Amino acid sequence: VHGEGHSHANAFTDFHGSTREGLAVTDRRGMLKAGMAGLSLPGLLEARAQAKQAGRKMGDNKSVILLWMCGGPSHIDTLDPKPDLPQNKRGPFSTIPTTLPGVHVCEHL
Repeated sequence: VHGEGHSHANAFTDFHGSTREGLAVTDRRGMLKAGMAGLSLPGLLEARAQAKQAGRKMGDNKSVILLWMCGGPSHIDTLDPKPDLPQNKRGPFSTIPTTLPGVHVCEHL
């Protein structure tokens, strides 16, 4: 079973620690996740309020690209190419433009 033997089978959504003597116990990673979620909440609420005042609805995105690359290729060879670096410092692949002006990705994406 994937994740067996690991306390964090799903690192993004598993906030459940263990329970000992009726008290919830979590580790440092769990505390960091909960803290970061709490720190990001005011920004999300502020963005929602600003969108509502401007007459825009949040959540009208048409598409999302999620790249889950555990052990995958380097960011330099995919989403963050450095074409201006010397040849020995950058990845071996060329870049192609995206629909967003000025943004390029690896030619193999």
